[in-house]
Amino acid sequence: MAGAEGKESGVDRKGVMNSDTQGIGHNCTTQETEDDDYGAEEVETLKSLVSNLRQLLDLHRKYSCRLSLSVFEKGSVRSVAFYMLDKVPAPELIAATVASRILPYAKEHETPFDELLLQYIKDLLERCSSQTTTLFTEWEAKAVAVLDCINDTDMKVDAVLEIMQKAMVPWSKVVEELVQQYLEMYVYIILTIIDDALKSMECENNLIMFKAIAHLQVIGQSFVTF
Repeated sequence: MAGAEGKESGVDRKGVMNSDTQGIGHNCTTQETEDDDYGAEEVETLKSLVSNLRQLLDLHRKYSCRLSLSVFEKGSVRSVAFYMLDKVPAPELIAATVASRILPYAKEHETPFDELLLQYIKDLLERCSSQTTTLFTEWEAKAVAVLDCINDTDMKVDAVLEIMQKAMVPWSKVVEELVQQYLEMYVYIILTIIDDALKSMECENNLIMFKAIAHLQVIGQSFVTF
């Protein structure tokens, strides 16, 4: 009986030891997995930090743009370009800044240049048009300066209409001159279309003339609404 009890006791002890060993091994494996996951996350975080710091250094070296890491991490290509434009102290310096910084920056990041400038104008108008201070004409002049850097004609017109909508009434001299300039431009375009129509065959005349008149009506309605 004593031998049997010892045997049973030995079996029991061995079973307990095996069970304990398996538990320890499982816990070690789980801990190692968690450590590996944590280590991988740390590596990715470090890589992201290094990448962001390099981009910040490039911004400073290439475009003379200084941003804090926290601001950069929350931003985008568009917001960085907007920041650089915001930092231009006078409308007269916009063209040079766009040529030396904004255009190369947009190309580097494969961002449509004209669309970027149009969106900046809209953003600027949204932020500044509600300000009824004596300096309100400064943002108008800045918007016009950015508009002059846009190459696409349709986007230029969109920008003009945006400025007309947001500009305070009565219009400043800057806005008046802008509207006059683009009215004259469109009158010239319409007259050119009509002239071409008169020189073409009569069967084509009606179609071209119709397009010219329709186009003039659309432009006229856009400006009349203001």
